[in-house]
Amino acid sequence: DVNNNYGLNGENVILGIVDTGIDFNHPDFKNTNGTTRILYLWDQSNSNGPNPNPFSYGTEWNASQINNGTCNATDNMGHGSHVAGIAGGNGKGTGNGVSEGTYVGMAPKSDFVIVKLKTPINQSDIVDGVMYIVQKAVSVNKPWIVNLSLGSKWGPKDGTSIFESMLTAIVNDPISGKGKIIVVSAGNEGYVAGVSDPNMFKENKYHSRSCKTRNRCQRSYYQEN
Repeated sequence: DVNNNYGLNGENVILGIVDTGIDFNHPDFKNTNGTTRILYLWDQSNSNGPNPNPFSYGTEWNASQINNGTCNATDNMGHGSHVAGIAGGNGKGTGNGVSEGTYVGMAPKSDFVIVKLKTPINQSDIVDGVMYIVQKAVSVNKPWIVNLSLGSKWGPKDGTSIFESMLTAIVNDPISGKGKIIVVSAGNEGYVAGVSDPNMFKENKYHSRSCKTRNRCQRSYYQEN
């Protein structure tokens, strides 16, 4: 509906995914000419290098390396590829007799910057991943969005934790550019009487919050300009 009704397709926007990696060979993540839509891929789990400046770990791959087949990053879990498809798949991988482009993501013309987290996942690595994506977006002077479909059962879930405060600080920092948003999953547990803080759903503690059902929510940190 967003694509059809408003003509918004993610063109000239950097779409960052911090997750388990991506299946860069999937047609949904390629341009019409067969080249990759992924500008950069930072595999934090690969210690071979070269690591991206200013970070001291992982291996960075660029679009040329993905296109020429030298990139060996994988998404063994598939979660990152799944998320990337929802956020920005272009529908070129549609099959089973269904026309190409029938099922597309929210931003099918965006450019990807991918971060594959190392395991076990820790919050400092996630913040590094966000900073990496911001760095790449600012270098080409483009607006950006970062998706974090990650979470745990721990913490206040109201934007006041150190981790959440760091994400807010990144968005609010003028050097991170204009037109930016970080979307963070709030977990799948939802509100549980006697366990969850009832004020979480009464007070406006998130910059924005979207809930399709009680058990499926996400929150966003954003700045329009």
